[in-house]
Amino acid sequence: MPIDSNGNYTLPTTSTAVAGELIEASKHNSTCDDFKQAFNLSLWRDGRAPWTGDHNANGNTIANLKKISDWTTQQAIGASDADARYLKSSGSTLIDGSAAANSSNAAIQNIQVVDYGSGSGGTNTYLQITPPGADSFAVPSLGMVEDKIAAEAQRASTIESNLQSSLNGKQPAGAYVSGQGSGSNPTVSNIQPVNTTAGAETDTSYLQVALTNGKAFPIPTNQNVAAQIKNYVDPKDYISGTAPGIKVQAFTFQITQDSQQVPFPQSFSSIPLAIILTPTTKDLDLGSGDPTTWTKTGFNVTHFGGTLNQIVSVIAVGVG
Repeated sequence: MPIDSNGNYTLPTTSTAVAGELIEASKHNSTCDDFKQAFNLSLWRDGRAPWTGDHNANGNTIANLKKISDWTTQQAIGASDADARYLKSSGSTLIDGSAAANSSNAAIQNIQVVDYGSGSGGTNTYLQITPPGADSFAVPSLGMVEDKIAAEAQRASTIESNLQSSLNGKQPAGAYVSGQGSGSNPTVSNIQPVNTTAGAETDTSYLQVALTNGKAFPIPTNQNVAAQIKNYVDPKDYISGTAPGIKVQAFTFQITQDSQQVPFPQSFSSIPLAIILTPTTKDLDLGSGDPTTWTKTGFNVTHFGGTLNQIVSVIAVGVG
């Protein structure tokens, strides 16, 4: 090889001509062949021949490379404009380059910044990436992402507010109502109707209000309140209630047989303290006058003649 690893050319030892001596064809031709090999290794300045191997710049800089105006020509670019591993841009210049693709990643034809804003990018800033032969796609900036999140949060808040207004205090079937208490008032965890029939109220219907402290209280419906008032004012065949724990029952019964068991309208918790009869005749015996024959559910009377079917008034006092 006529050129060493440092690029130095050395003439063949047989190529030196001596004055007065004949030039031999074998020596002359071999020297010309050596020149030919050396010239064939040269890098032509007009770019007529491609490189056949990697070039070592030995730490030196390739200066004055042409600026790129048409990326489709795949021209070489200066180190200040690009690195072989990355794609770089200056200002809003559309850049082009190829990236090695693996089985799942495609090469990139170009990248450009759209609607650039200051800092992390404006609310409409994004990267537009175009793979070769494919549709471009956008990569949003931080500013754009934050703006979209804020907009969606506001939209959700508006929808919730509009929905609440449209409900106007009404709730879908089976739903609970919740609410935050103001001041020292407790917070309501849920409200639900109890003792309804197919959604309609009954004499025992009420709203159960549950609190977050684990307690609950009922609110009777209109029909429940009306039923309780009616039950209170309607005539009864007994009267109940005096001092705490004491029950007084006033009622009537009809004598129908000589020996008759009479039940109390409501049972006492134990044997009554006293029973007073007011018959229309004096032919009655209250269990032979022996209280031990009384029970908490009733007593026995004996009829000693006279007219049956007479009405007898009773007052019984005992523990409720």
